[in-house]
Amino acid sequence: MTIFDPKTDAVIIQFMLEEGRKHKKPFSELSKKIKFSTKQICHRWNEQVDPRIERGPLSDKEKEFINQWVKENRKSDGKIRWTRCQNDLKLIFNKLRSTNKIKNAWSSEQKRLARKEYMSPITTSFNNDDNHKVGITEITPVFTSMAVFPPTLQTNFHPGFKQPDKMRPVF
Repeated sequence: MTIFDPKTDAVIIQFMLEEGRKHKKPFSELSKKIKFSTKQICHRWNEQVDPRIERGPLSDKEKEFINQWVKENRKSDGKIRWTRCQNDLKLIFNKLRSTNKIKNAWSSEQKRLARKEYMSPITTSFNNDDNHKVGITEITPVFTSMAVFPPTLQTNFHPGFKQPDKMRPVF
């Protein structure tokens, strides 16, 4: 659910397209006209109502570009200048994407790679009876010390609620 209505969006769009470039801080000027904070207006403009921003999913080439760009342009302290990535993406693909969409694409890729690394295949080999080497590939966590098995529920388990009958596990 959004706190902005279509009328407020129309005011933001009109102001930003007609007068936005005239002001050093257009969002603070706009916040004087409508009831929202500068931060709320800035986020709404940049992520939702800016008509120049392309909607829809990123292409595979755009995702590859973002990942490569971050590898090459990440600061030594780990900071990433997403607006610069946004500008370079616009120059290459001629599509203006929101910085939030760019960050989400990169973050999703990092999470996917972390899951892939965590669940890497480990191949073990041994000799069978015929002295032939046989390889077995298992998917096991790399960090075996972090592997936690889920606790099993026991029949005498009572969670300590006032009405334990409603919370009793069904076996």
